[in-house]
Amino acid sequence: MPEKRIFAVGVIVRGASGLVDVDAWGLSDPYCVVKAILATGTYLFVHRTRVIKDSLNPAWNESFLFDVPAWAQVVGLRFQVWDSDEGEFLDADGEDDYLGGLDVDLTTLRTGASLRREAAELIGAPVRKKKRGKKRTSTLDLEVSAYRRVEAARETTDTIPRNLRGLPTRTRPLFLRRSWFPPPNGGGSGPPV
Repeated sequence: MPEKRIFAVGVIVRGASGLVDVDAWGLSDPYCVVKAILATGTYLFVHRTRVIKDSLNPAWNESFLFDVPAWAQVVGLRFQVWDSDEGEFLDADGEDDYLGGLDVDLTTLRTGASLRREAAELIGAPVRKKKRGKKRTSTLDLEVSAYRRVEAARETTDTIPRNLRGLPTRTRPLFLRRSWFPPPNGGGSGPPV
């Protein structure tokens, strides 16, 4: 049976809570970066949310649809939350600070089904002090939908009429009838009227 490839991914990045304050002055200025995890183990940039100034509980509420390139096989998504240091004078290294991240596996998600992650714990978040004996964690709230379809068999030059070989796929007619094209010996009159 042919494999159903993910051709689009819908994402809603709702917000985060309990983020660590890593700024020397004021609160963190968080944003979220979304990357596609490919079957090859590499990453493909998908989206970056806006920066929410001075907040440890940002509400981005950003949604988008990612059209997966035909050459890519997406198996998951990586969400990374960062603190923007743009315009910060007291930051020694001048680079944005990592506030944590998480991966979402898309391999078992059926087409059109949604996966909602509320209060998903961010991995690799900076250590927080416990307050009144309770463990404090940074979390992310998101929703992901994957859309799949069976890919058509790859065309070979034998299945493409000679006068259409070399043309981009989108410029070819959708339905081809073999009788509309002249036989290979050069005879024939073209499409029927």
